[in-house]
Amino acid sequence: MVKAGTLDHKTLHVKNGIRREMIRKIVKNKDKKISGADCFYAAIPFHHSHQKAHLKMALKLAKESVNRGYQRGKKLVMAVEDRICLTRGIPQKYDTQLVLRNRKFVRYKTK
Repeated sequence: MVKAGTLDHKTLHVKNGIRREMIRKIVKNKDKKISGADCFYAAIPFHHSHQKAHLKMALKLAKESVNRGYQRGKKLVMAVEDRICLTRGIPQKYDTQLVLRNRKFVRYKTK
């Protein structure tokens, strides 16, 4: 939910948890009927997590979106791979993860 230019992270976190559960059920039951675009959008709530299991699912879905012909999935694959690198404490491969500092977006660096 966006309010006056800010993101309500608590609400987003709760809603993404609900979305992830729904997506798990859909993927489990209808894997063959899901389009590349469906895989791409299904990966987003998993990509927004910091849990390794969620990031693995995001990567799986993003790669599957590309395999099924959805080219926007390529950027998502790179973003998820970078986020996985950051959770492991290693540098990003593609510099897709940014942070806002002094009103400017800068590359997120590992400590």
